[in-house]
Amino acid sequence: MQGRTFVIAVGVLIFAVVGSGDAASAEQPLHVETASASAELVFDDTFPPAYVSAGCRDELPRGSPTCEANIYMQQSPSGWTIGEAVIDSSQFSIDKSLTGASLTATIEGIMCDYLFSPPCVPITIGVDVQWTAVDQPINSPMGLAKQEDNDPPDCHVTNVAHSIGRKAVASGTVTIQSTEFTSVGSHSADLARASHPHDDGTYC
Repeated sequence: MQGRTFVIAVGVLIFAVVGSGDAASAEQPLHVETASASAELVFDDTFPPAYVSAGCRDELPRGSPTCEANIYMQQSPSGWTIGEAVIDSSQFSIDKSLTGASLTATIEGIMCDYLFSPPCVPITIGVDVQWTAVDQPINSPMGLAKQEDNDPPDCHVTNVAHSIGRKAVASGTVTIQSTEFTSVGSHSADLARASHPHDDGTYC
């Protein structure tokens, strides 16, 4: 489950609901919207599962969303492959009602195995994944959250939020250098959206 932990951790880091904040966000409440999809793609016995995630964060009224894609594979006890990339919003699409999503991106990464020298080499990973919802959406109103802290000084957050999640199945291909691998299914896949219409303050 090391790979799954990595994907989730990256998603939390990038799409934290209150973000890093700046002077403008402290002065004007933001409407923050996030959308994400994650999956564990399963291949045949010659290729390890691939943990893929993608998501976008949009801070209104600032403008364009920020999107990122990630992939992780554990090919052996001593070897692993990891990649991450900032992507254009056109490369990741997700339906408003979370009925489906798609990701098509090229990700720069590294393949490592500490039994060899050099242990890590740079690689290019192509990812083409589709998600299809298989269950009803689950709504999760978050209500009002307020946090005050003196470290850093005078830091505070007032946040009202709502999230929606949906189970899915995923399929697709992963291309490492010029070799393409096609999934035979997915062990787990999820779709999620969150809306924070009043995001006031900086991260504590």
